Amino acid sequence: MRTQIQIREEIDQLEKTFSASVCSLVDVQRYYEFYNQIDRKTNDDQRKLIHYLHQIVHLSIEQKEWTATEHSLQLLIERLNAIPEKFRTDEDKRNRAILLNKLADSQAHQKKWTDAEKNFQSAIDELETISNESCTNEDERILARCLYKLGTILSRREEWTIAERCYQRAVAISDVIPEKFRTDQDKKNRETYSKSLREALGKRKQGEQYLKPLEKHYLKSLEQKLVVLQEKKGEFNQLSNTPSTSDLNYVQVDHAIIAKEKTSQYFLNLQSVLKEQAKKGQEKSESPHKKAKIE
Repeated sequence: MRTQIQIREEIDQLEKTFSASVCSLVDVQRYYEFYNQIDRKTNDDQRKLIHYLHQIVHLSIEQKEWTATEHSLQLLIERLNAIPEKFRTDEDKRNRAILLNKLADSQAHQKKWTDAEKNFQSAIDELETISNESCTNEDERILARCLYKLGTILSRREEWTIAERCYQRAVAISDVIPEKFRTDQDKKNRETYSKSLREALGKRKQGEQYLKPLEKHYLKSLEQKLVVLQEKKGEFNQLSNTPSTSDLNYVQVDHAIIAKEKTSQYFLNLQSVLKEQAKKGQEKSESPHKKAKIE
């Protein structure tokens, strides 16, 4: 069992040979583990741990080692979460949003769609708490990218209305960046967001067109079943007055009536929700302020 003094001596030796430009992912992970073995960590030790975690993230993303990326990002986010929310500066919020965005990316690469969706949304929420005075063009770029990536996950589930709103905001936020500060990558990203927006819009309209005949067909089917059950109820009532038989058929008819009423209300509600979401999406696209949230 090594003592704390021996661990410190080994760390000193490693520090002399450390070079970020030539270190492998395994080397940096080893340095991190050495620092993590120190019982009473100084502030400098804590800074070193954070430094090596950032190095691990950088190298693991380069090598597409997504499991190592995810683990290191989670450790970094935990350290930022240790700062009480009321004491977090805009810079703390910005760093946390960047880490959440990278974490969601690594989870998406591993097809962990639920986790990725949650962390993209968390990154969006964090960026939206940055004050307008501190908000930079780079913050807007990250926010637009997070919205776009969240939209792609929602599109996978064919949630076209909400995905459309994500893409609308991504396009609108891209337009907020002044023309003189827009890079070629900004213009390319905007084209990508716009293309996805057109696709989501087309899919949503296609779904709405499919909805009406589906509603008519389903309600007609329920009405037919209701007529049959009502006829059977009459036949049973004539043949037998036993409580069990009579009650059974009343229950069948009641269930059919309830199903019909619920289905009618479902389609009415769905149409109302679609119209309301489309209206909100239009309002948000006209007013691309970064504080507007996805509901």
